[in-house]
Amino acid sequence: MSMQHSVRHRSSVQRIGLMLVFAVFGVTILAVGTKVELENLARESSHLERRIQHLRRDRARLGATIVFKQKPGAIEQIAHGRLNMDYGSSRLSNLTAERGQGGIPE
Repeated sequence: MSMQHSVRHRSSVQRIGLMLVFAVFGVTILAVGTKVELENLARESSHLERRIQHLRRDRARLGATIVFKQKPGAIEQIAHGRLNMDYGSSRLSNLTAERGQGGIPE
């Protein structure tokens, strides 16, 4: 074997070895990056699932509130009970004439 052939052979083996090192390094970087991205997506998905559950509970509460407030007298009950509001004088006289009671209806 000539000296040139031996040097050329060693040089190509070194290039192949270097390419393998870079390939392993690249695959490792890609695998780690993919794992980090998957963990980020899982964390975001979990956060969004908790948010959806919270919004569903809020929607159910609002639906119940709407049903309650659609009942006759519910708004008046809130106005009197929670806000300590009274009927206006014109409304009071209309109610008195309608009911014939002389008092505020409950």
